This record gives sequence, C-alpha cells and structure tokens, in this order.
Amino acid sequence: MGVVYLLAYVLGAVSTAFGYRNLIDDVLDGEDPLQNWGLLAFGATTIALAALLHAITERRLRTENPLPQGTPVSRGFVAVAVALWLGPLVVSWLQFEAFVDPIHMFPVVTVVGSLGVVYALARSAFAAMQLRRVALLVAFAAVGLPVGMLTVGLPMAHFRHHLSGVAIVVWGTRTTPPKTDILEAESPEPEEIPVVGAGTLELINALANAVPVEVDVAEEIAAGRMRREEDGSITILGDDGQPQGDVFGRLQEEAKREDDAAREIAHAEYRERVRRQRLGGRLFSSPDDASAL
Repeated sequence: MGVVYLLAYVLGAVSTAFGYRNLIDDVLDGEDPLQNWGLLAFGATTIALAALLHAITERRLRTENPLPQGTPVSRGFVAVAVALWLGPLVVSWLQFEAFVDPIHMFPVVTVVGSLGVVYALARSAFAAMQLRRVALLVAFAAVGLPVGMLTVGLPMAHFRHHLSGVAIVVWGTRTTPPKTDILEAESPEPEEIPVVGAGTLELINALANAVPVEVDVAEEIAAGRMRREEDGSITILGDDGQPQGDVFGRLQEEAKREDDAAREIAHAEYRERVRRQRLGGRLFSSPDDASAL
C-alpha cells in the first residue's frame, strides 16, 4: 500500500507542476487559462486519492501508536532550505544579466531547497496533527515539488526565449562524474522573404489588367512622340525627344530596385528584432543600452 500511494504522490506532483506551467503560459499568452485544466485537475485528483489511501493506512497505525507533539525545525534549517531554493535562481539570473552563454542551472538543488522550505512550514503548521505525515506528503506533492520545478522551468524558458542556452548541471557521486546537459536556445522566428516582391507584383498586376489602346502612329510621329527609323521600325520618344529604349525592361529594373530596397529594409528590421530578443528580458539592462554586448 505504501508504495502505491507514494507513486501516486509523485505522479500527482509532476502532473500538477506541468498543469501549473500550462496555466501560467496561457495567462502570459493572453489565452483562456481553463483550456488546459485537464492536467492540473488530474494531478490534484491523483494527490487526493494518494492522500486518502495514506490517511487510511496512517489512521490504523495511529490508533495504537499515537504520534507525540511535533516540534518545528530550526531557523538554520529554514535558512539553508531557502538558500538552496533561491540561490541557484539568483546565480543563474546573474549569469543571464552578464550575457553568459550557456547559463548554468542546478535544478536538483532548487527542487531540494523547495521541498525543504515546504517541510519546514508543514512541520510548524501541522505539529499537533496525528495525520501530519499525510499532510506533509500532500504539501510536498501539491506545493513543494511543483514550486521547485516551476522555479527551474520558468526561468529556463525565459532564458531560452531570449536566445541563451542553458546548461543543466547534475552533480555526480563517488562512482559517477558530474553531468552537464546543454539545452540550446530557442531559434528566432525565421525571416520571411517573399519570392516575388511588391514592385514586381505591381508590375505583373498592371500588365495583367492592361487594356489595349489603338495608337495613330502618324499622329504620334507628327506630335514628336514617335519616330520612324530607316528600317521601318518605330521608336518611342520621351519628352526630351530621346529614344526611351526598352520600356518594359526599364520597368522591370525599377521594380527590381524597389524589391531589393524593400528586402534590405525587412532584413534590417529582422536583424534588429533578433538583436532585441537576444538582449531583452533583463532587469538591469535593455536592448537600448549602448553598452549591451
């Protein structure tokens, strides 16, 4: 029975953590926070069932062997737990502010610290309860582990969104060396470059919608807008009396220059957007700082 409810606590805690994460993401994205409630509800239900099984077992034990009054943990324990919980977050954020890449994070230490803080609070809050072990495990599953995972996951997502890699450091043991897993930064949104530019599209549209017009060549020659060459061909003249040459070719060149200029502007805007994404998200600097990178 003990193994069953312990596994249920762990499953409920992990499900609750990811449910919280989805909820926070929906709120930050301006979406309906209730659209992904299923995982959070599943986690909470699993924790409740585990607590029920645990309480039944614990009540049978405490009927014959009641627990003595609990005692709160020392202030030193609380201080160490808070340091383990928030210390790695502060260290990783300082790396982010200093543009370190990749940013080294210590998720195991953070989660252990979070569980330690919840343990200290639960020991004080449930000291007189006979079922305080049940309450303690519920607090671990519903608060301690999810908060620890979110303390790691949310900053990690923030760092990667701002194009910084993350190195997950897991300390080794006597037989295994320390392990570091590198999570690459998110790729910026790809640059959208149209195959056919607006200038060329405008020219194509004008040609497609062009209406044939009859031209009185003799009248145009008399008006100085055309000239008949010796070989019988007709040359169109400009206002200055000079041949206009290949009119369609000139229009193509103008459209190409317009497209190239528009692409250059779009490319510059894209580079600036990526730069601001890379340098943004910090408390003590901004993409507008001249000294940033």
